[in-house]
Amino acid sequence: MPIGHHLVYFPPQVTLSQLLPDGTDTLHAPGDPFHRRLWAGGSLAITNSTGLSLDGRRAVCVETIRDVVVKGQEGEEKVLVRIERRMGTVDEGEEERSIRNRILEDDRCSPIIENRDLVFMREKTQEQVDLDKSNFEKAAPPNASFRQRIVPNKALLFRFSALTFNAHSIHLDKEYTQNVEGYRNLLVHGPLTLTLLLTVLRSHLAESKQVITDIQYRNIAPLYVDEALSICGRPKSSEDDAVWDVWIEGGNGGLAVRVYTYGSSLETGSPRFTSPGDFFTYLIFVGSIIMLTAGCILDSVVFTHALILAFVYTFAQDNRGKKASFYIIQIPVEFLPWAMLVLTLVISGWPAALSEGTGIVAAHLYDFLTRIYPTFGGGRNYIITPAFVQRFFTKYSVQGEYRTYGTAYRPASQTQSVPGEGWASSFQGPWSQRGQGRRLG
Repeated sequence: MPIGHHLVYFPPQVTLSQLLPDGTDTLHAPGDPFHRRLWAGGSLAITNSTGLSLDGRRAVCVETIRDVVVKGQEGEEKVLVRIERRMGTVDEGEEERSIRNRILEDDRCSPIIENRDLVFMREKTQEQVDLDKSNFEKAAPPNASFRQRIVPNKALLFRFSALTFNAHSIHLDKEYTQNVEGYRNLLVHGPLTLTLLLTVLRSHLAESKQVITDIQYRNIAPLYVDEALSICGRPKSSEDDAVWDVWIEGGNGGLAVRVYTYGSSLETGSPRFTSPGDFFTYLIFVGSIIMLTAGCILDSVVFTHALILAFVYTFAQDNRGKKASFYIIQIPVEFLPWAMLVLTLVISGWPAALSEGTGIVAAHLYDFLTRIYPTFGGGRNYIITPAFVQRFFTKYSVQGEYRTYGTAYRPASQTQSVPGEGWASSFQGPWSQRGQGRRLG
């Protein structure tokens, strides 16, 4: 069996009444109020050279819940559930107890050992949905040895959902995905991206007659339907090609989308930009500071990431006290630019972090000169929009009502969904009926 194809075997045996309103099943759900599920990552080990053989023999999957961890402060907890699935062949006439003990205790009897990390979270408020629409992706490692471009379409998502018995609405229902989960389009399945990654890597390694023995992965950023993605990889060390780093990058338009998302949010929703042309003046000031610091002092040639961080810093100052999503965790929005900067430091090193940090410097300088110093220091705001700029934007802009600084933007409240029949009513409910494993096949 080709590596990764095991994901379509041994699907969950659940009836329609056991599905939750978002299409997920109740097998691993901890119950109310943790209704949202994400596939956060996992690992896969092939204990022999071929995995499972498609030779007509009966096979079994033994599934166990290995660990349950609750993280986060009260009211914002997340439940992390680690599931282990072991697959192996079955001898004719072998008893179920013998099968379970053999598969669980002897790795040699399990050609495929898979761990899945599922995260269960509370329902999002409308405010969280709006903030989550501005999620950022992680910077990709440089110097890929291979790169394969793929565009997952709706038909692919539907077929994979059907093969894996996955009715989760984030892969099938665009309106639900946008209005309830806060994503801009349907999401590509976590296991589907793993399958694509393994397929491309296996094809590349075949040239050197290497095979994949194990992989650990994390789903750290959403991938969207009808948007190009690139599967990339390189040896972890230049001296040893036995260990590889593999990753998936979003399309080339990713940076432009993120710039537009935060830029548009500031231009139309920020209470500090109350007159036509104010956002343009902000752009000129912040861009000039970034070019002077990152360009002239640090000799950087790309300023997009610094500009994004400037937008994020200003966005965070305008939304102090709110929460923002940073991958799978919720953090105070004030910490968002610093979290992104630390992530850049870890992934790309000091030069990249210093270059991007100039965006925070530029945005803070603008905030100090236009708000902090005039408001708390008794000074004057010297950064004003020239009259000719205001006339230009007034002429070519739709007239509207301007908000004064400090007026809060309140999105329309969202009607919460009513849990239907089949929801788990207690933390132990769905798990109390499950043993150490079950025989399938």
